[in-house]
Amino acid sequence: MYFLLLLTGLLFYILRNYIYYHADQPRTYTISRKKEQKINYFTEHTFDENSNEYYDILVKVLVLCTYDAEKFRTNVSEDFPFRRLEEDIEFVFTEEIFKTMLRNNLIGAATVPKLLQFKEAVSKITEDEWFLEKVDLNLDERWKEIGKIAKNLLNDMKIEN
Repeated sequence: MYFLLLLTGLLFYILRNYIYYHADQPRTYTISRKKEQKINYFTEHTFDENSNEYYDILVKVLVLCTYDAEKFRTNVSEDFPFRRLEEDIEFVFTEEIFKTMLRNNLIGAATVPKLLQFKEAVSKITEDEWFLEKVDLNLDERWKEIGKIAKNLLNDMKIEN
């Protein structure tokens, strides 16, 4: 009986030391990725599949840029603030999206310089002005220039509505 008590005490002592020793050790975790996560979903094929949607966003942006303050308020919902227009412009002019629309012949090579001119005109409006909606759509000369370029682009792209 004394032997069992001694053996039990020894096991508790070893277990306690084992737990204290491992509590002080830094833990290392290895995270392995599944093979499915290594797939790059942003390929030319996926961009090409969505190219018509990108083109629709471009057309919407150009149409909205032709609006004055009153027309913008009446035709645009409250869920679409003025700053959202800047986000859409930035999105459409990202390199991959722009290349996709060119590759799928949604925009012609002849309209590219005018689109770049439009992008340059839009870049004159600062992020704060977009975010705080400080641009007066009726009086701001930059906005009038953007509207003229947008109208010319819509005419060149043969978009009437």
